[in-house]
Amino acid sequence: MKRTWIITSWLIIALTAAYIISPINSSLPAENSQEAIEEYIQFTESSRVMAQRELDHKIKILFDRRDTIGGRPFEVYQLGVDIKEEDGSDPRFVNLAWLYWDAKNLQLFEQDMVTEEIRYAMPWREN
Repeated sequence: MKRTWIITSWLIIALTAAYIISPINSSLPAENSQEAIEEYIQFTESSRVMAQRELDHKIKILFDRRDTIGGRPFEVYQLGVDIKEEDGSDPRFVNLAWLYWDAKNLQLFEQDMVTEEIRYAMPWREN
């Protein structure tokens, strides 16, 4: 009984550690997408992101999930800001954009918040 408890405890600890350090659960973008997302924040013409940039709010990048669209794998990220009322009450995260990173082709796409269509998000790189 004691041996079973020790093995079970060790297995739970190992699985918990693997879950915590797994890149899938990371709230930060992978190194190769970090630069593209920071570029997007700097150069995008998205009114939601531009408004927060002008207010000098810290825009957070949160990893959301891995997804496949049209047979292409993507890493999906949320851009947003933490806000609260002037008295400090009602803290919340406000989503500004959904970004899709294609690691194979090193391309960033954004989701239109109204139509939910995915479109290329780095036109400044084409010039």
